[in-house]
Amino acid sequence: MSNLKGQNQNLVTWNYSSKQIGDHDFELILTVGIENKWHIYSQFIGEGGPVPTSIKFKPSSDYVLVGKVIETPVPKRKFEEVFNMNVVFFEKEAVFTQKIKLNTASASITGSVEFMLCNDNECQPPQTKDFIFNIKRSN
Repeated sequence: MSNLKGQNQNLVTWNYSSKQIGDHDFELILTVGIENKWHIYSQFIGEGGPVPTSIKFKPSSDYVLVGKVIETPVPKRKFEEVFNMNVVFFEKEAVFTQKIKLNTASASITGSVEFMLCNDNECQPPQTKDFIFNIKRSN
């Protein structure tokens, strides 16, 4: 059996896109592709569990966050003995969407996503990936 600890770059792929949904309103979309037999956790994990996925946006007067980050599809749920609790997680793909209101004609929105990648036998250390969205109103 090969050791995958140093190969985590190949286990997940993050893509970032945006969609204008109103005159000043946008959706920022973070999509993660996850290799077979691996998973990442939901944002909503109880105390004492694995590291939940968390998305942080750098504050700026250029935009306002509208609501919370929405995750799709509905995550899977199972009891994990190592944490002695039910956990919710994503396999294959997850999409995290944040609505914003843009206060300027254009903006660069930066932040980071932290996540923990596990399979049935092991977990990788938590990872943090930086992102940038370059947003421009079409009107």
